[in-house]
Amino acid sequence: MANDLSSPTALDIGRQIGEWSWSDDQQRAMAEQAFRNGLAITRPDGTKIPIPLATAPVIVADAELDHRAALARDLASAAVKVATWRLQSNQRDDVLAALGPTEQRVLASRIHGEPETLAVMRVDCLGTPSPMALEVNATIPAMQGYADIAAAAWLSQALPGHSALPRLIRSNGSNVAALLQALLFTRMKRHW
Repeated sequence: MANDLSSPTALDIGRQIGEWSWSDDQQRAMAEQAFRNGLAITRPDGTKIPIPLATAPVIVADAELDHRAALARDLASAAVKVATWRLQSNQRDDVLAALGPTEQRVLASRIHGEPETLAVMRVDCLGTPSPMALEVNATIPAMQGYADIAAAAWLSQALPGHSALPRLIRSNGSNVAALLQALLFTRMKRHW
């Protein structure tokens, strides 16, 4: 990728990404930057272990992102409805045994009359241009921060030293800000 784009957009970068092959040095620099910015696991003894950047970013137009978000909302809604139905059946114990503790608490609280708003859910997809859902998850709040850190590290390697870099990182949006908005909305909705 040449740095001669006067005002590149994420789509400009995305169109050229197919021509790229990250060198080992670039991959290492990207991982080191992400680690410095917090993409790490902290062990009980306080040591930090980097979380590897194992996937390449997928850059899509806003309309496609809106379409994918709508599909993810529908899929997440369907997953909760099916799980709720199964938990009300004679198979409840089998379903709960297959879930992790976080999912158990979320679904069990929904069955017992708690608020019905699910603030955070993630749909993991594989494939382009037509992604296929791999799984639907409740997710830990740290994932949004990790995603922001990884995106900034990737953009920094894609356009090192480019004057548009800070603008591009800001225009990418903030998953952390979206999480905060969802949590505040959920809290506000509970108190109406």
